[in-house]
Amino acid sequence: IMMKKKHILLILSLVIASVGIGVTATTLREESGREHNKSESVNVEVKHGMIGSLSVDEISSLIHKINEIHNEDNGLLWGKPLNTRIMFIDPQSNSFIASEQDSTNSLTSVGEVFAGRLPEDTIFANSTLTYGGKEWATVIWNDSNSEEEQLVLCLHEMFHNVEKELTIGYDKKGDFLQYYNDHMDEMEARVWLKLEWEALHKALNSKEQAVKKSAIEDALAFRKVRQTQYNSAQNERRFETHEGLAEYNGQKLTYEESEKQVEVLNSDLNRVLDESCVPSYVRAFAY
Repeated sequence: IMMKKKHILLILSLVIASVGIGVTATTLREESGREHNKSESVNVEVKHGMIGSLSVDEISSLIHKINEIHNEDNGLLWGKPLNTRIMFIDPQSNSFIASEQDSTNSLTSVGEVFAGRLPEDTIFANSTLTYGGKEWATVIWNDSNSEEEQLVLCLHEMFHNVEKELTIGYDKKGDFLQYYNDHMDEMEARVWLKLEWEALHKALNSKEQAVKKSAIEDALAFRKVRQTQYNSAQNERRFETHEGLAEYNGQKLTYEESEKQVEVLNSDLNRVLDESCVPSYVRAFAY
């Protein structure tokens, strides 16, 4: 087993929950991903630099930062450039700001970005959406998030836009690999999961190689007991591949220093172990 910190970061990223993002994305992803190709030109009102609750300047700056991150990575992390289109949605008005024009040229140009409004019946989430003949990563705008939190979320959802091309979470025919992890609401499954997380937490923060090795072995043992008891290895692995790798992508590309990643993972672990914050792990544990 390799004990380097970057490998432990990957393992822990695959099983830790960034809950605010996770529950929304996984429960609504299939519905929000349906097509909305009949886009129509809509007059979008820009008032004091705002479109609904969307700040044109703030989102333009965020898109610029995302482009910088992807240009610097240049496909190094996954062997393929991940810079894909994205739209930021105001949930109150269905207005959005997009990083590029749609295929029907129906969006309104506002500086370096483009604006429009989704049909009233559109189901959307932090997810992906087909609109105007293009596939978009979608983010529900939340101006209370820090820039780093916004970047992690954006890069997470943009990863979902290309994972099919990377054959991550899909079979050779291009069909999505479904997963069902209802066992994660069982008391014993949650106990084994928390033991696994605690062991990975110990490995992540220890400076002694022997302690790291022992803790990782413990984590794998706890994991095996749970997956054997519930025959859940395939379903857990599919969820961790689908959402865990997307979250890892967001954190890896956002935080340049591994020490910052460790800090964020420690904070996430403390939050997810608080059952008042996370009543269910079924749709959250892989983040």
